[in-house]
Amino acid sequence: MNPCRRTGIAVVICAPSGAGKTTLCRRLLQEFPNLVLSVSCTTRPPRQGEVNGRDYEFLSREEFLKKRDAGFFAEWAQVHGNFYGTPLAAARALAADGKDVLFDIDVQGAAQLRRSLPAACLVFLLPPSRAELERRLRARGTESEEDLALRMAAASRETAQAHRFDFRIVNDDLEQAWQELRAVYVASTLSPLLRPRFQAELSAEWGNMATLGPSPHTAPAGSHLAGRRVLPRLFTALDLPDAGTAFALAEKVGMLRSPSGSVGSGLKVGLELFSAAGPEPVRLLVDKGCVVFVDLKFHDIPNTVRRAVKVCCALGAGLLSLHLTGGGAMCRAAVAARDASGASTLLMGVSVLTGMDGAAAEITGRVLALARSAKDRGLDGVICSGREAAAVKHELGDDFLCLCPGIRFAGSAGGDDQARVCTPRDAVAAGADFLVMGRPIIGAADPAAAAAAALLEMETGLGCRDGNRGNSDESNTGRH
Repeated sequence: MNPCRRTGIAVVICAPSGAGKTTLCRRLLQEFPNLVLSVSCTTRPPRQGEVNGRDYEFLSREEFLKKRDAGFFAEWAQVHGNFYGTPLAAARALAADGKDVLFDIDVQGAAQLRRSLPAACLVFLLPPSRAELERRLRARGTESEEDLALRMAAASRETAQAHRFDFRIVNDDLEQAWQELRAVYVASTLSPLLRPRFQAELSAEWGNMATLGPSPHTAPAGSHLAGRRVLPRLFTALDLPDAGTAFALAEKVGMLRSPSGSVGSGLKVGLELFSAAGPEPVRLLVDKGCVVFVDLKFHDIPNTVRRAVKVCCALGAGLLSLHLTGGGAMCRAAVAARDASGASTLLMGVSVLTGMDGAAAEITGRVLALARSAKDRGLDGVICSGREAAAVKHELGDDFLCLCPGIRFAGSAGGDDQARVCTPRDAVAAGADFLVMGRPIIGAADPAAAAAAALLEMETGLGCRDGNRGNSDESNTGRH
């Protein structure tokens, strides 16, 4: 018998009303007995045929709000005037028992759930067109014209968030949509990224399984990142004067992974490209499935930064930078704007630019002071050089993220404006979660090969980092 226990995963399926979600969810539950439906709580009245405790747990508004304020829900949302919520303890107990849990919730809830449950696969189900969706809703014969208008407006808002999901399935042909959903579920149950405890126990049973690569970082409850998987990434800086050149490079390096899959890639859009082409490159790259770091280093009055962060979150930015010297009110305004948007954008505080040099102890002290302020203000991490990453992690914990620019291959010629440089391997070994490389990749004869070489170095650095912690270090499993 396999001694390794299987930890259940969360399968989240969202769709606008009329996309066929209920039909597909029922079929998934019928075929896979290990998949169980999470029973949500709601304040809406029961519909004909619904059973309390089977379809929903029906609560009064007062009961729901009391549970919400007590932290009872993994996610909650107000939809069409009614409250809906998912009990957190029940979902975690099912997953711990090896059951996979299906969540039939809306996009508001999905963003919250990803933070509460680390092993979550998010699927968005789309209708083939607005016209077809309206036809399906009218065919029900249950919607007034006012209700129909509300549902179509809600569908527009919901489908605008589809790019944030792991998988998108268009339900044009029901059987084809079913086969795609079935494949997504089966593949997700086998992914080590969604079954971290299973991977850890395999390692314990069979020894060090470094070829699988480390599992992604997950942050503790209570933070914006709570439960969210954070894959180490190499961001190629698209510091280029026009969108066409940037897109050509993005095609080559934007979706690469290291050999074991433990390190991913992303793209940085900074001041040069943003000034030349505006926000459209960000939107287009996100639509292609790329993780985009919008590096505009916001530094302004709180209200201006709040509005700018709201816009970047709507664009789908994966990471966003702001200057920590902008002060506490500015940083808190950025966090509030991000949270209000429901986005999962990581907010990274700029500490001491890597182009600045000086005594190592003095620079590290300044970086740590700014990093502490970033954490106190609710930011997700700090931007510093690889030389300070170890000190940041040591003082502020492994759950506070480090993004490191100034990355160069060993033996690279100097002469540029980066002073505190570090190799990909050394930066990651020191604790860096994300690296940014520009000229070593952009200026290479083969940018894809240069990026692949950096990813391989990062993977080696991860192995060194985990080796330094020791295989028996329980905190190592805590990151999974």
